[in-house]
Amino acid sequence: MFFHTMRLLLCVAIYSALPSLACHAQQFGDSPFGREAVDPVAGGFLMRDQQFEPAQFDTVQNAGFFSACNRCKNPWFVRLGVGVLIFGESGIFQADEVVVPGASIRISDETTFVFDIGYQLSPHWTVTFTSGVPPKLDLDGTGPFEGVSYGTTRYAPAVLALQRHFFLNPCASIYVGGGVNYTMQYESVDGLIQDLDIENNAAVVLQLGAERRLNNRVSLFADAKKVFYKTESFGSFGGAAIRGDVTAYATVLFFGVRYGF
Repeated sequence: MFFHTMRLLLCVAIYSALPSLACHAQQFGDSPFGREAVDPVAGGFLMRDQQFEPAQFDTVQNAGFFSACNRCKNPWFVRLGVGVLIFGESGIFQADEVVVPGASIRISDETTFVFDIGYQLSPHWTVTFTSGVPPKLDLDGTGPFEGVSYGTTRYAPAVLALQRHFFLNPCASIYVGGGVNYTMQYESVDGLIQDLDIENNAAVVLQLGAERRLNNRVSLFADAKKVFYKTESFGSFGGAAIRGDVTAYATVLFFGVRYGF
């Protein structure tokens, strides 16, 4: 599933790199300065080896160039969209400290609303905080407990990550990133396992994505995060104390709109 995700993002990146007439109408123009590209994120315009500062924006705009003035005055942005959560999981379960052979876990894939709050650190670096509407996950057994529900849980994810952008053209970029995820579990509902309690935990996150600018404030994006999450769960069954060591490698696909202030 992870490689299918990477292939999808590669297709999005290739599409983003394709020039559009609207984009070039905003980004290029004949002027006394020549016909050069605009740095789409920086607080200035790049023309050959020269960078125009914000004070010169009016002159460059009048020459027919695209304005990134809002990115210079206010580096904050938000991204809103739909997140698809796809889990690849495994687990080891013990009853009274004795391993139950073949017992593992299956976590349901879910879709939810996701948002980023981001800050432009420099022309090529951004930092984002990602969260969303807490999804409800079904926790089902495998092996000897195939088809049996362990219970359900609702969790609140939070990701803090740093991204490095690489520009394909003045309208589009791809980026890679990494950071840390913290997952807080709440509203666990018992199934086969009674008194279900899942520990909160932190995890490493890797990130890959692409953005395509529509105008100086709005962009479309596709984003994939890989979360390497491990946690412990506790409960009881038939008077026996249950412990589960769970590894959940989650892929989070995030599609939507970016708005710069």
